[in-house]
Amino acid sequence: SYDGAPNMAGIHNGVQSIIQREYEHATYIYCRAHCLNICIIHSCKIPLIRNMMDTMQQIAFAFKYSAKRLTVYDEELERNADAREKMDRKTRLQALCETRWASRAKALTTFKASVEVIVSALAVLSQDGDSKARAYKASIMKFDFLITLVACEHVFCQLAPLSEYLQS
Repeated sequence: SYDGAPNMAGIHNGVQSIIQREYEHATYIYCRAHCLNICIIHSCKIPLIRNMMDTMQQIAFAFKYSAKRLTVYDEELERNADAREKMDRKTRLQALCETRWASRAKALTTFKASVEVIVSALAVLSQDGDSKARAYKASIMKFDFLITLVACEHVFCQLAPLSEYLQS
């Protein structure tokens, strides 16, 4: 199956037409996994979802690329046995995949499971004068952020197995 890009789907010079000239019984099938991915991309352009994911990504990077922030996060995670259990042995926030949107389910689940740890780590960092940590904490404490996170995590956890199935 093919995606809808002209170089793949083109009827004159697309890969599918070249293959069909060589093998006349080959049929052009638009990839259903690709269709699902495009649907997810378009639905994630809704401002609430886009903003939540952008904030989540910024926070994941903030902890990943700062030794000080990561140390505080690890200390807060060590203190929170409930969060460690919910995170299912994951100890780091995951960055969002830019191409396979259905794979974001794991990142959303990890973030949601560790939101208490994130908030407490950001509180510690903001007390130490980290202004970005203060802004991140304010962002994720908003109702809009939290309800969007919960809703998206639920939907993405349903879409991930479907995406894997369609890819197979």
